[in-house]
Amino acid sequence: MIGRTISHYRVLSKLGEGGMGVVYKAEDTKLERPVALKFLAAQAIEDPENRTRFLREAKAAARLDHPNICPVHEIDEADGQTFLVMAYLEGRTVKDKIAERPLKLDEALYIGIQIAEGLKAAHEKEVVHRDIKPANLMLTKGGQLKIMDFGLAQLAEASKLTKTQTLLGTPTYMSPEQARREPTDHRTDIWSLGVVIYEMVTGLSPFEGERQEAVLYAIEQKEPEPVTALRSGLPTDLDHILEKALAKNQDERYQHVEDMQVDLRWLQKKLASGRSTITQAGAAPGLAPPRAPDGLAKGAGFGSAPAHERFAWLFAVFCFVGMLALAWLYFRQTPSKPPLAPLLRFGFTPPVSLRAELGFHPNDGISPNGKHIVFTAQNESRLWIHDLERGTSRPLEGTEGADDPFWSPGSDFIGYFAGAQIRTIPARGGMPTRVYERPGSTNDFGGDVRFRGGAWRPDGNSIVFSEDGKLYEVPARGGTPQLLVSPEEPGQSSEPSKGATGLIRWPHFLPPEDGARVLVYTFGSESERTMMVHDLDSGRREVLGPGELPFYSPSGHLLYQAGPRTYDLWALPFSLGALQGTGPAFSITQNGRHPTVSADGTLTYIDVSSSEPQQLVWWDREGNKLGTIGEPHTGEIRHPSLSPDGRRVVVDAFENGNQDIWIHEVDRPVKTRLTTHEAVDFFATWSPKGDQIAFSSGRTGGFDIYVVRADGSEKPIPLVHPSVFTEYLTDWWADEGILVFTRLGMPKADQMILYLERKEKGEGYEEVLFLENGRMAKLSPDGRYMAYESDHSGPYETYIRSFPDGKGRLRVSVNGGRQVRWRRDGKELFYVEGDTLMATSVSTVATLTVGYPQRLFSSDQLRLGAQARFTYDVTADGQRFMLPDSLAESFSPMIRVVQNWYEEFRDRD
Repeated sequence: MIGRTISHYRVLSKLGEGGMGVVYKAEDTKLERPVALKFLAAQAIEDPENRTRFLREAKAAARLDHPNICPVHEIDEADGQTFLVMAYLEGRTVKDKIAERPLKLDEALYIGIQIAEGLKAAHEKEVVHRDIKPANLMLTKGGQLKIMDFGLAQLAEASKLTKTQTLLGTPTYMSPEQARREPTDHRTDIWSLGVVIYEMVTGLSPFEGERQEAVLYAIEQKEPEPVTALRSGLPTDLDHILEKALAKNQDERYQHVEDMQVDLRWLQKKLASGRSTITQAGAAPGLAPPRAPDGLAKGAGFGSAPAHERFAWLFAVFCFVGMLALAWLYFRQTPSKPPLAPLLRFGFTPPVSLRAELGFHPNDGISPNGKHIVFTAQNESRLWIHDLERGTSRPLEGTEGADDPFWSPGSDFIGYFAGAQIRTIPARGGMPTRVYERPGSTNDFGGDVRFRGGAWRPDGNSIVFSEDGKLYEVPARGGTPQLLVSPEEPGQSSEPSKGATGLIRWPHFLPPEDGARVLVYTFGSESERTMMVHDLDSGRREVLGPGELPFYSPSGHLLYQAGPRTYDLWALPFSLGALQGTGPAFSITQNGRHPTVSADGTLTYIDVSSSEPQQLVWWDREGNKLGTIGEPHTGEIRHPSLSPDGRRVVVDAFENGNQDIWIHEVDRPVKTRLTTHEAVDFFATWSPKGDQIAFSSGRTGGFDIYVVRADGSEKPIPLVHPSVFTEYLTDWWADEGILVFTRLGMPKADQMILYLERKEKGEGYEEVLFLENGRMAKLSPDGRYMAYESDHSGPYETYIRSFPDGKGRLRVSVNGGRQVRWRRDGKELFYVEGDTLMATSVSTVATLTVGYPQRLFSSDQLRLGAQARFTYDVTADGQRFMLPDSLAESFSPMIRVVQNWYEEFRDRD
């Protein structure tokens, strides 16, 4: 289309595309002026009745001549296509402005008044727009608003209904009568104008829903949240205006748009004079608190009063201050706690599966006010909010890649981690705000999460977070973090904390006593963790005992999880004044993880007593399921690895709350448990002869590599000396002299590829560093090349280097690549892109070359999130693939809620 001349219009460039057609910038060769051509979609006007109606409406719109309406110059046809010729406008849409941030109130009122002015002119000529929305509102460079697409709305409305009466498009701005498919009039534009103003000042839609049906239901049945409850500094007068504009009954709505315009102008003047009533909602980051009216700020009305009145005022103020002082002294001596409700237990199953990495990430939490629970969906890693009063859950749009959410003190914002960033988002929904980004890192959301928990300071001004095992503090509005606590800092007590080293994770602030800043957090290695209390002002640091994820309860207890993979919840009686336990800890539930407690004593935790049953399944290259392997497991299956002879598969799997190594037989439904230790055992790899299996285990502090005979006849032995880091074997090369492994958690290089090379005399192995930024490496069958994944240049991609010199890096994947595996003959590589298995040819003749990747099939089981692991394996000929498959139609752990949890244990012995 670009470069063609249609009628006497030469098409220059494409401006945009929507459901009703495509818009181009063109030159009117007759009048030598720029214009906008909108070619209408053929299906929109294929119905003769629709076409007649559109032409009638468009002609009416073409007669509109107003500064706030984009004029229509002409309606024409060419090559069987109908198009509109409109004025070409330079500027940006209101939608673009809202996407940046909510508008200032005076700016929103200025725009709203102009919209009303344009609609007034249209309504006087009996033209109704019917599709007022931010995308149809253009602001020119001079700040003048132009309403676009007059004449298309009636056609758009007609085309939204198919023969099956199914609504198409995004109905966010529809009036209730439009949603009910009833006749509309000019009052439907008034409704849409109210929605636009609401969105301009809050950045949120008043009617939300994951699906169109939910949005339509909200439009017809639900009342929107007042704007003053969502943003501080807004006047209550605006609530009244929007309430009238969004009345569901047309007869209760503004009957004429000029009436709404009058109220908007009146509010504009009232704000300018400082006479409007301003609310103080929970202030969002980046929104400054409102200024007091000038008269109050200057003390107007007091200095000019008579002397006896001034004395009376001073006496009253003195008495009032005295009463406040007495009340402060009383309540300081008698600390009050919020009243606790009766004991009540219930639970709910989220509409989406929770994150599967239960042992490493807290993924849920109740708000301080006890009204909402935030949790993270597994596949999409998106935040969801559950309303405890209504019993409904909704996603927080724009939070894809989210992890480890934590609440602000006022329950109005949620902090979370996304790849290399810390972000915050209003609990009501809206645009996320970036608080901090890890320098020099451009990880995608599938990268390793270097953060381990965050907490809002009680005054709401800053956020404390764990990065690389250290605690940092950053302003909640964004800024440069400052180191707060280093693991190597000695404590000021004789307890074991002095001189201790380890990683600090999952910080949580205790309620402030006299303004003190005190944290509790998890401290230690991957497998052995203790709880620690830390007074940030005095530097005092005390070990509280084994456990992790401590969280304070207003009942006077610290609730915590027994360990990384020990799903029991305990309560430690705790004194905020002494900062120490006051009695023995007691068990409150089994099969639970990540306890959080609200200010009213409501406890929430994830119930892990049930698990998702899975079984290994064969797939072909086209994505067809060919059959099952071995026996099912009651829990998740990870890291499948096919034996060299193709007759057995080793996996790590969850059974009865423990993660162990299991062997499945390929030809018959038999599985055998190989390890029984209570520690976590994972990431098993076969030896080249198939007689031994290497795996990682958290038995000695870190996650170290062990070797065990495949028949289980001997106890596992450590392959190398114990380490405080996480290490796992990814390949055991054919001659048994090379063992490739990944090391995670190094301070200077978060992930490394190393290999163990057998010493010349055959006694032990020598450790050799291959690459500082890479992981999940696999040697080619001939031992000449190493394939691996790395995020050194952004998202994780698959690469190949020569081995052992590490030269000649060659990128294999095109759009992300993880989990690389070789075909047995070395002529093909497989890797995962998102949730899709990819294959690419490899040639080592003369020089190393790879072909263009080909898509094989997709599966949710291939998706990894932030994990470093294998989810599949492939046969020697590259024709069949094994993946775990769920045996349940849908599964998600239940979130348990216990109101006034301590009442159950009050009378314990």
